[in-house]
Amino acid sequence: MNKKRVILLIVILSILVVTLSITYAYYASGVSGTTDVNATSTTVTSQIGEVEFNGEDTFDSADLDEIYPGFIGVQEFTISPYQDGSNVYEIDLQATVPSTFGNDIKLTLYKTSNVAVNNIEREEGSLTITNDQFVKQDTLTINGTLTKVYEGSLVTTTETVLEQVEFTILNDAFTTPTVTPDGEYTYYAVYEYLNNGDQNSQQGLNFSSKITVKYLGELPLPADTTLGYLNSFNSVYTLTNSDKCAQFAEDGSIINPNTQGMSDSDTPIICEAEDDYGTSYYLRGLHTNNNVKFADSCWKIVRVTGTGGIKMIYNGDVDANGKCTTTSGNHNGFIGQTLDLYGNKLYGTSYTKEGSTYTLTDTSTLNWPNDTSSIIGKYTCNSTSGTCSTLYAVTGEYSSSQGYALKLDQNVIYANIGGSAFNNYYLSSNSTESASPALVGYMYNDTYPNKSKTMTNSGATILSSQSSSSSNFYYGDSISYSGGYYYITNQDSSNVTQLSWAENYESNLVGKYTCRSTSKYDDTTLRCSTAYKVLDTTTKTNYMIAEYLSGGRLAVGTIKISNDFTDNGDGTYTLKDTITEKSAMEWYNGYSSFNNYYVCEDYNQITCNKLYKITSASQTSFETEVGVFNNYYYGSSFTYNESTAVPYTLNNTEQFWDINDSTNKASLNTHHYTCFNASDNTCSEMYYIYYLSGTILSYIKLNGNETGPDALNKMVNNNDINVKNSHIKGAIDWWYEQNLKGTAYESKLEDTVFCNDRTIDDLGGWSETGTLGNYLYFNGGKNKYYLKCPNKRDAFTVSDGEAGNSALTYPVGLLTTAEHSLTGNYTVNKTGQWYWASAPYCFYYSNAREGDVRSAGSWGDGSNVRSAYGARPAVSLRPGTTFKTGGDGSASNPLEVE
Repeated sequence: MNKKRVILLIVILSILVVTLSITYAYYASGVSGTTDVNATSTTVTSQIGEVEFNGEDTFDSADLDEIYPGFIGVQEFTISPYQDGSNVYEIDLQATVPSTFGNDIKLTLYKTSNVAVNNIEREEGSLTITNDQFVKQDTLTINGTLTKVYEGSLVTTTETVLEQVEFTILNDAFTTPTVTPDGEYTYYAVYEYLNNGDQNSQQGLNFSSKITVKYLGELPLPADTTLGYLNSFNSVYTLTNSDKCAQFAEDGSIINPNTQGMSDSDTPIICEAEDDYGTSYYLRGLHTNNNVKFADSCWKIVRVTGTGGIKMIYNGDVDANGKCTTTSGNHNGFIGQTLDLYGNKLYGTSYTKEGSTYTLTDTSTLNWPNDTSSIIGKYTCNSTSGTCSTLYAVTGEYSSSQGYALKLDQNVIYANIGGSAFNNYYLSSNSTESASPALVGYMYNDTYPNKSKTMTNSGATILSSQSSSSSNFYYGDSISYSGGYYYITNQDSSNVTQLSWAENYESNLVGKYTCRSTSKYDDTTLRCSTAYKVLDTTTKTNYMIAEYLSGGRLAVGTIKISNDFTDNGDGTYTLKDTITEKSAMEWYNGYSSFNNYYVCEDYNQITCNKLYKITSASQTSFETEVGVFNNYYYGSSFTYNESTAVPYTLNNTEQFWDINDSTNKASLNTHHYTCFNASDNTCSEMYYIYYLSGTILSYIKLNGNETGPDALNKMVNNNDINVKNSHIKGAIDWWYEQNLKGTAYESKLEDTVFCNDRTIDDLGGWSETGTLGNYLYFNGGKNKYYLKCPNKRDAFTVSDGEAGNSALTYPVGLLTTAEHSLTGNYTVNKTGQWYWASAPYCFYYSNAREGDVRSAGSWGDGSNVRSAYGARPAVSLRPGTTFKTGGDGSASNPLEVE
């Protein structure tokens, strides 16, 4: 019989790893020997407390004279939780088994209530080792009801190599009752050596296994304890709470964020404020003793979180002596950009770098866009070569021909890990399609690309009035047009002549044609795409007034205008009543009296299908004109019937074509819906107008029966919007994977909130009764900054589902504008470069704007999300993180994480 092995874990520190190891030696039947079963018994201490585990160290060899096919060994261990409701553990089962054993070794984890130790009764869905299946790492939650169990394999592939395969119980692994603070959980790891016929080849071989229990929960530590710990290194870390601390409104917003309340000469202070976890402490003023060396980089302490963690922002490389500096410099980073990747290129899963040359490793030739999903995450020289001086990491899809990539750069300014747009959006071949409010999200989902329609039409240029006093142009007296070009010659076929303006303008230039060029096509010919016929040389001193000829027109002719028109009902219009005819020079001299007249697109016609009203004119052109054919219907709402071919009907409609009219513009503020249909109020597609700039309408296309506010909610308000990574998140995550993932530093980080507050403060034109010239403002755009994240959807965390949204991949993000502004001092934030903050600012026209910090350290104005600014990641050290002795937090002697 085998004895039970018992381990009691009293979990009282933030990261706990307890390891139990056993080794089996197999002996054939009838051969005497012993079995060594070893376990490690350890006491781990930290500044918070200690962990203990006790129990028998071995299986008793007296009970196990030999291990033979059919052997069953059981390891029992018990976990005592730290507290109710927040105990998250990871249990790893590992084994090293020679391939000679084949499938004969099984390892199964059971829970107490469903197993009889001596009989090994399996519950439904137990962990059975079969084939070569592999289980990814995840967590086992101690409290809650968990039901599913996953399979794994102990099979190795090479007889001479002992491979170690890891089995991790996932979140839904076992049926487990609710834990009480003093409750315990007992688990059994069952090791089976199956009896499968002739197994003589397995004699004398060893197989081993290991159980690792790791506590992953966040242990609360009073923030003032952490503050006191920092004070032991430098006395400046003392709560001050003076009148220079920031003030907070009743809703939690910061009242005085945008004032430089702490000058460089003021004594730095420590203030308190509530964050998402409780009372926190933030540094205010020009602190110089907040430098930390962590992960071989320099960081600046920003505040102590409500859990007792320490939130920091990246501040560049350590110098040659392993210290932090206060001067800027350059280092290897990245620059985010779109990159033309179309076609076959060579890609690698990794790279090496020697000097300034990059070399791809583990390469394959892939095609964009056919292999887009396989390319994302790989490196490329953007060619078929595997070596280059400029390397790119492909992080996302931008279009059918372009990807979003990080260009590895050796000249990034020190305080940034690199540079990137905050976000971007694929612009289709329709050049009027652009950004949406969704792009202010650190993560986002639906995008409704902005489209624009200009309600005015490009004017016709009639004349050219240009200075010619110092020009010797070529001239001819005859003109023709062919193949997109004007050809100017002389009627007598003589050579074209280059004439001086000063000597010839009074007598020799009127009536001549010119390309306004000092060169010629050949001796007898001038050629140009736009030609001019000189009409007058004396009206305006030193200026040539000429007919403007383009598009094949050989003369301006007579310009016909009228103060009224007839709609013929067939898509054409006819000028009526008194029709005024003007020559080009009459237009030049009397243009100011022709406003509000009607004119055809071809201004020599009386009947046409494009008629304009002249709302502004100049001496030489119709500068602004409104198309009468833009007589669209606009509604305050609509009805939708998906069963009909034309499902939309506008309600409470108004119809007008002159968007320059102030009354019409005011009407649009309550009539945001349109089909852009001038025939009636029904249509197959519905559009929502949200902005008007001059005579340019900005709008989105709606889906189904959704309204404009519905579409906006899908972009920024819904709880399911965190699907796609912004480009800045992709860049920061990539950097984390290169520098922190899988290192010892990673275990020192806490899962805390990184806020990206998309709360809307002012809907502007996105309200169905909103003024179309007004911006959509988020909290950041109205300088409403919060230390506590107002919405859970915007509180980015990795696994903290209570305070955050559990949408992050890694515990890293950006500081908010609030965290920057609480310093009360621009110099603190100054790097000499612009860099991103996490603070949605506003949206208007086609411009989504996000908060940033300027080169001098000021904050709050917001910039276009497509701007390529610096990326400065922020992380938070776990509660109870300790520093090595000797540092004081200065740049020359930073605190260094143990």
